[in-house]
Amino acid sequence: MIDFDPKTRQGEGLGEIPHKVVYLSPKYANDETPSALREWLAAINDTLDEIVDENDYQNPLIQRIFTLIEQDAVSPEERARMFEEFNQEQTKRETFAEGKQEGKAEIARALLTKGMAITLIREVTGLSEAEIVDLVG
Repeated sequence: MIDFDPKTRQGEGLGEIPHKVVYLSPKYANDETPSALREWLAAINDTLDEIVDENDYQNPLIQRIFTLIEQDAVSPEERARMFEEFNQEQTKRETFAEGKQEGKAEIARALLTKGMAITLIREVTGLSEAEIVDLVG
């Protein structure tokens, strides 16, 4: 447990901040751990080595989580691949959006050089007036 209370140079608390932070680690749960948390910490600890006996747990929420994990049946390698594919797709979308924005800017510049009014360029490209004015500067 730690607190956020400022200390004197001698290490004595000033009593200004009453908050405390309690860190819970499944590796260090013991009889002093509040009973409401002990089963959760034990379940977390069991899942770390991927060997879990669901019958050891009575809390219905923990049972539900184990059921969902079992239904998931995705290996860590498959999950990593899924995240990688998602990130690649996200990068493609972002790159496309940037290219689309750059294309709009190019069109707006060309229309500006032809003397088209900013209000009409805004209507055609969807760029804001400020974005169009920035292109001129």
